[in-house]
Amino acid sequence: MNGKVALLHVINKETKAYLKKEKLSQDSISEKLKTISSTIEKKHKVKLDYIAEEGSIFTTIGKVTKEIGASIVVMGTHGKLGVQHLIGSFALKVIENSPVPVIVVQEREFGKGYKNIVLPVDETSETNKS
Repeated sequence: MNGKVALLHVINKETKAYLKKEKLSQDSISEKLKTISSTIEKKHKVKLDYIAEEGSIFTTIGKVTKEIGASIVVMGTHGKLGVQHLIGSFALKVIENSPVPVIVVQEREFGKGYKNIVLPVDETSETNKS
């Protein structure tokens, strides 16, 4: 598809608390992203950019998406239950603020990969934006 992949970590208050607790600098985030990117590049033979941006996931992901001209966002989620049923899913809030389509994935075993991927599409104006 000749696309580029960018790995984004949003530095929020939870990240800052973790860094302080572990006595790490913010530079450690870029180093970790660099290591992850390098591993993925070698394994899958694809070029990755990595970005560490301070802010809230709800707005920063959309902002960076616009800045780099991304055409799709793939976002991981923990799939937590309980309180999120009352206040809404973090992923849903990111999707609502995204200028491009978002695919949300969970880290769990699915056997030997995916055979079929289903994307719901209809003729409404929400899905038919050219």
